[in-house]
Amino acid sequence: MLSCTCNDWDGDGPAWYWPDDFTVMPWVVRRKPCQSCGLLIDIGSVCISFIRFRPPESDIEERIEGEEVPLATHYLCEACGEIFFNLNAAGYCVGPYDDLQDDLEEYQEITGFKSEEPMENSIQHQTKYNYTICPVCGVYTMPKHVSTAPDKVVRKWICANPACGEVRTEVEGR
Repeated sequence: MLSCTCNDWDGDGPAWYWPDDFTVMPWVVRRKPCQSCGLLIDIGSVCISFIRFRPPESDIEERIEGEEVPLATHYLCEACGEIFFNLNAAGYCVGPYDDLQDDLEEYQEITGFKSEEPMENSIQHQTKYNYTICPVCGVYTMPKHVSTAPDKVVRKWICANPACGEVRTEVEGR
């Protein structure tokens, strides 16, 4: 349910830092689920990360961890992240655990605006915007350097997986 007001954190229970922008899913042991739609996010894919913490529950824990006890980071996939940022920018209060697809439909009913095009899934978006799959480890990777000349485009790809580090140059003639 969309709301224009956010409840302030009362200092009890888990909380998170609001992200500023998209990031790339870090190299972790396994893929992580989107907290909104449940889609598994591939390592190296574009996503939003929520760094979570909670207050210490005892004096001992406070001496060890300080004012904030770190919790596992949670993630939103790129499609849910777009909805999250856009609805927040429009003045609505949505969080990472909301069903953002439902919130978008509710927003479209309220405003009367409906997109002509269906939303792309993560793989279609990554293919459309020049992502490639590393041939060594299979991680989605963006070009790190692109240069354009009148007759060709040169892309340098560096794998997002630090354990792999594959470097590849791709030349595309016009």
